[in-house]
Amino acid sequence: MSKALLSTALASLLVAAASSQASPDDKRFYGMAPLWPFGGGPGAAALARLDDDGDGRVAVEEARRVLRAQLRRHDRDGDGALDRDEYEGFWLERMRPMVARSFQLWDEDADGRVTDGELERRIRMLFWRFDHNGDGVITPGEWRRRLHEYDEDDD
Repeated sequence: MSKALLSTALASLLVAAASSQASPDDKRFYGMAPLWPFGGGPGAAALARLDDDGDGRVAVEEARRVLRAQLRRHDRDGDGALDRDEYEGFWLERMRPMVARSFQLWDEDADGRVTDGELERRIRMLFWRFDHNGDGVITPGEWRRRLHEYDEDDD
């Protein structure tokens, strides 16, 4: 397995991780383990899945062991590398828990369904966050401006 592929896979997992602001006693986990001790926010789900021994920390060897095992599982032709189709299976497996977390955020009343009302609240939130001039249109400039504000908040 190439270092570049492993690095790309790890970066993809951390960047694409779902965000969740739920607390450990939240009723919206749908049978999934809470993300604590990693908390909510981007990257928490990916870190929690890499914590193979459950000690609340992720060591580099632990991350290597978990990711390499997952990559081997999807290497259908056994050549030690993932082609695009094999990588798709790997990626979908990694994203499945994040889809569940996203669903939890959209399903505000935890009834197992995303309703038109819940969808409308997400639309309003989107425009509240990104439509800076309030004209009912999100422009590429407004989108980039808001993302840049997020970047500055993370420093």
